[in-house]
Amino acid sequence: DNKMTFQNDLNFSEPTKLHYIGLRKHVSYSEIATWMDCAHKHKLKYLDEIKVEGDGPSENTEYGQVVHDALEEFLKTRQMPSIDSLRAQLTQMFSALPNASELKESDWHDTLDSVLSEVPAFMDETFGSDWEYIAAEYPLMETLERHDHMFKGFIDGIIKAKNKKGEEVVWIIDWKTCSYFWPLAKCIDPKKTMQLAFYKYFYSRKFNLPLNKVKCGFVLLRRSKKKGNCELVTVSVGDKAVEKAMGTIDSMLGYINKKMFPKNRESCKYCPYAGTEHCV
Repeated sequence: DNKMTFQNDLNFSEPTKLHYIGLRKHVSYSEIATWMDCAHKHKLKYLDEIKVEGDGPSENTEYGQVVHDALEEFLKTRQMPSIDSLRAQLTQMFSALPNASELKESDWHDTLDSVLSEVPAFMDETFGSDWEYIAAEYPLMETLERHDHMFKGFIDGIIKAKNKKGEEVVWIIDWKTCSYFWPLAKCIDPKKTMQLAFYKYFYSRKFNLPLNKVKCGFVLLRRSKKKGNCELVTVSVGDKAVEKAMGTIDSMLGYINKKMFPKNRESCKYCPYAGTEHCV
């Protein structure tokens, strides 16, 4: 029914004269996912723009950024940047983290080669050696029906390949760096798969492509020194998935317009605002 369910604590923030719905002109997947997790957290982060410790870059996000940059270059040129240059980039990014002195860089550096060296063969085996590059970090800024807001996003990779019938299809790829074990629950978590539902819908609409001519999936990149670090997890996105995704945006903007920001106490464990003056 595209409505949110909150358990245990249904406290709402105090009434305010602030016109929250007009503060932002666009929404993104990460913002929507935050709202699905906890509407009060979304308010603090995106509307009040309150910064707290623990809500910034980490070794995981910085590692992921280095890998994403390398794969963007690979898709464009079919050549992977040198591992030494990537390690230097990672060292520089790690040095700016608040816990830099606690990090053991070799644990991260040593996995870059084992992960990225598998990508070229994986792409050829998965999509065929004749796959074609369309775009990397493709920007989306698309209109939303019934709203003044836009949807903003960046698609990690877009390629053209042939399906089993020999027909050309477009593949939307989202790279996911992760530990060696990726739980099955994440593969079917609506908050995860909805990202690709948005990307597929807006890309298909923009280029007037039937949904069945656009495929999408997560490519898992396991941070490991073992072999077999790349895996495609396909995500099925049809009319119902698109309807649910767009309904979620309707619900989010509706709650914001009514200045309703319920707390979801089920999500407090890893929330950087939990226990602070902003959320007690």
